Amino acid sequence: MMIVELTSNTPRLFHRMLCAFMYMGVAPIAYLFRYHHKSDFTRHHIRHALSSSFIIHVTFLFFIILRILAILLRIHREDIYHAIRIEIVEIIFFILTFSVLFILTVLSMFHAVKGKSARVPILSRASQKAWMPASMLLLSFVFFAFLLLIILLSCYSLSITPQSSNDAKVYMLYEDADFFPRWIFTLGFLPVTRKASTVLGPNSMCVCKWTNDTLKQAFSKGKFIFLATHGAGPGMIYANRQVYKATDAFKVSDGNQPHFIYITACSLGKGDDSWNRIFSGTEIISFNRWSAVLEHMWWLYSEGPDKLESLFP
Repeated sequence: MMIVELTSNTPRLFHRMLCAFMYMGVAPIAYLFRYHHKSDFTRHHIRHALSSSFIIHVTFLFFIILRILAILLRIHREDIYHAIRIEIVEIIFFILTFSVLFILTVLSMFHAVKGKSARVPILSRASQKAWMPASMLLLSFVFFAFLLLIILLSCYSLSITPQSSNDAKVYMLYEDADFFPRWIFTLGFLPVTRKASTVLGPNSMCVCKWTNDTLKQAFSKGKFIFLATHGAGPGMIYANRQVYKATDAFKVSDGNQPHFIYITACSLGKGDDSWNRIFSGTEIISFNRWSAVLEHMWWLYSEGPDKLESLFP
C-alpha cells in the first residue's frame, strides 16, 4: 500500500513527537482538548490517528464476534468446527489483519516524526468522514468506562472472597496454571460469592486455588462446589499438574455429601458417569463435550446466584 508524503514546513520536534504519540491511543484526549487546532500538521495526524484507532477498535470487535460464533459452532457442531479448521483460519486471519494495521500505524508515526503529512489510503478516507472524531470519542469513553468498571469490580471481588475459611459452605476451586492472577477468578465468580455473602454470611465462601488441601477442604465441608478446571478425558479432571477422578474426591470427603457440584472440565461425562454414580445424592452439572469459558461465565452470572439461593433458602 503506497504512502505519499506531502511536504510542509517542518514543525518543532516537540509537536512531531507528540503527533507520533497520538497513534498510541491518546488521540481522542488530544482532540477533546482541541490540540488539532494548533496547525494543519497536528490536525492531519490527529485525524489520521483517530481513524487508525477507530479501525483497530472496530476490527477487534469484529474478531470478538467471530470468536463467539466459532465457540457456538464448536459447542453445537464440533465436527464441522474441526473439519474446516476454524481455529487455524482465525489465527491466520487475525495475524494478517493486525499486522497490516500495525504496519500502517508505524509508518504514519514515522512520517509524523519526520515532520511529513502521510497519506495512507484507508486512514485518509476514514479521516475525512465528519462523524469520525465523535465516533472515536464515544468508543474511547466506552472503553475507559469498561476498564474502570473491571478494575472496581475486581477490587470489590477480592475484598469479599477469602482464600480460606473454616466456616465456608461454598467453594470455588480454580486451576490457574501458575500464570493467571487471582482477581480474574474472583471477578468471574463474583455473582455467586456475592450471593453467598448475602445469604450465608461473609465467611461462607472460599475462592481457592486448586491444591490437594483445598480439594479436601471443599469436598469434606462444601455444599456448593464449583470446579473451574480442565478435562483429562472421560471421568478425569486435570488440575494442579495431576489427574483426579471422582474416587479421589470421594476419598477426601469424609462422608460429606455436597448439594451441588459444577465441573467445567471438557468431555468429563463423555461415556463416563462415575461422578454422578459416586456422588449419587448430589446435583452435578458436567459436560460430555468441549466446553467454553464463555458458557461457564454465562451460567455464573445468569443462573449461579439463583441456584445457590435455592440450595440455602
